[in-house]
Parts: sequence; structure tokens; C-alpha cells
Amino acid sequence: MPKNTHIVILQVPDEATLFAYLEKLTCAGLALCAIFEPDMNNSLTAIGVEPQARSKPRKILSNLPLLKE
Repeated sequence: MPKNTHIVILQVPDEATLFAYLEKLTCAGLALCAIFEPDMNNSLTAIGVEPQARSKPRKILSNLPLLKE
């Protein structure tokens, strides 16, 4: 990973929304990794997007809120 890489964690309300974003990111040609949790019936729990110029993922993800604890 490049030295100036930042990790940003965004949240979605449910798995269906996460699948919708997975499709949008895939259609945009972004390199990513879908993460499925075996202990939760193989539910989609996260999507990791490869570090790249901000503009591409930002167009798709800009309306999602940051994860709050």
C-alpha cells in the first residue's frame, strides 16, 4: 500500500444496501474485495476497495456516513 493510504470506514443500514454498493463499485471497474462472514451464514459484512485516486470511489460512496460507535 502507498504510504499516504488512509482507511475510511463507512456504514450502510443493511446487507441488501451493501450488496447494492458492491454492484455499483464492481460496475465502475474498481478493484475490491467482498468480505463474507462464515459465522453469520456467510453474510456480506464489508467491502474493501483498493487504494486509488479519490474521485472514482467518492462519486459512489460520498453519501454514506462514517461509522460511528
